[in-house]
Amino acid sequence: MKKSFRDSKRGNAILDTMTIGVVIAVLALAFIMFYKPFDELNQDIQNDDTLSQDAKDLSNNLYQRYAPVLDSAILFSFVLLTIFIIISVFLIDTHPVFFILSIILLVSVFAVIILIANSYNDVVSDAEYSSYANDFTYTHWLMTHIVEMGITVGFIVTISMFIKINL
Repeated sequence: MKKSFRDSKRGNAILDTMTIGVVIAVLALAFIMFYKPFDELNQDIQNDDTLSQDAKDLSNNLYQRYAPVLDSAILFSFVLLTIFIIISVFLIDTHPVFFILSIILLVSVFAVIILIANSYNDVVSDAEYSSYANDFTYTHWLMTHIVEMGITVGFIVTISMFIKINL
């Protein structure tokens, strides 16, 4: 049975580059937005006289670790997803025509990444979330430079496709 173009895995490396941007942006925004209710919950727990000191210490410990752990998780995810895409380019059987198609698709990927960067900037510029976003240093740097990172990953993927075609 012949596979259709949609069922083929060829040429998906560029779309995977866009997936990195979307996944990282969703994680970044979700972690920052969940930090606010967690902060309010922690304050309520610390102000509640009916709770034991152990419960207050546990809540405060979790609150203190929330931003550093999830901030590092986003950076770790970005690095692993980038490595995965570069390796998958070498494992996917591609035709030389997909190299040309990938160059064309890179332009649309960059447009989507620019929209993602703008939406992140809109959220963290809001006074309600800006103080929470400052606790995520890696995430904030990555998301403010996501366009440059997307261009870099996109060109690395495209070069990897070209190298694979010429091997």
